[in-house]
Amino acid sequence: FLVAVMAASADNPEGGRVIRAFVSGFEPFGTLTSNPSQDVAQALGGTCITMNSTKICFDSVVLPVNHDGAQYFAHYLSNLPAGQSNYDCVIHMGVYAGSADIHIETVAANIMAETSGGSIFADSLPFLPITADLQRIQIDDLLPNELAPLVASSRGKGTSSGRLVEWSRDAGTFYCNETLYRTLCAIRTGLVQGRRPSS
Repeated sequence: FLVAVMAASADNPEGGRVIRAFVSGFEPFGTLTSNPSQDVAQALGGTCITMNSTKICFDSVVLPVNHDGAQYFAHYLSNLPAGQSNYDCVIHMGVYAGSADIHIETVAANIMAETSGGSIFADSLPFLPITADLQRIQIDDLLPNELAPLVASSRGKGTSSGRLVEWSRDAGTFYCNETLYRTLCAIRTGLVQGRRPSS
């Protein structure tokens, strides 16, 4: 799933913009012996790619599957001085064993993981949408053409909608959802208090 906080990006000395992205994945949990989100986060950390004239550089972390992990980036944002951030966008990733497609989450629910539906924050909204400008995202362009056959061949026998990437409004009720909701709350608090990420 994805949540983005966009701000004025730094200039690229070679021309274009530089976007600094924070990426998180999760450790294996339950019966899983590996977690694809962990693999992707570790592969991206410390790397940069160029798309068109935009350079995107990644920092990453692998989160434990617990409440401490769910609060990691929200704590980072909450402790920043006003107007400061090292990142232009945040990408949280998780794994959903019930589907072979890539789901882009658009909303998080105020549900604490492993609490039978208890709220994360009693005084907060039941749902929060992600802060990315969805009108600017062309979902068919999210997966480069050269990667499509690789992803398709790795699907195995999991259920599939027939598309490699699709929108979703259900991040579940586990730590993926809690992480997304906590980060969205921290982002909105920062925007209200003038803590908008800047370059």
